[in-house]
Amino acid sequence: MRASLYQIVDLDQRNNLATLTAYFDVWWNDPFIAWNSTDFSGISQQFVPLRWLWRPEFYLYHSIQGRVPDVAPDMSAEVHEDGRVRAFLPITARALCPLNLKYAPFDTQNCSFFVSLF
Repeated sequence: MRASLYQIVDLDQRNNLATLTAYFDVWWNDPFIAWNSTDFSGISQQFVPLRWLWRPEFYLYHSIQGRVPDVAPDMSAEVHEDGRVRAFLPITARALCPLNLKYAPFDTQNCSFFVSLF
């Protein structure tokens, strides 16, 4: 899994909260959907609606929402013949982000977001 920050939507200094949009590039293996490509005219990969597949659950620690929101119903996943699945999962999250703005704008701020898979 790889996470990429897309945009910082809001920084709430008073409550130390950051609202951000990001996406996860997620790979997992599901042997129950593997197939032999020679039995299907050499088709070795296909795109299917993500809602048809099992997918790992994410949890964003220090998030106001808790679990990462569900994916949009029109999202699709890339499925390979060996059962590998790849999906890009966009999220919008609001999480704790302690800020010390004593030296702003001449400083650097860092926020860590921890993600766990279930």
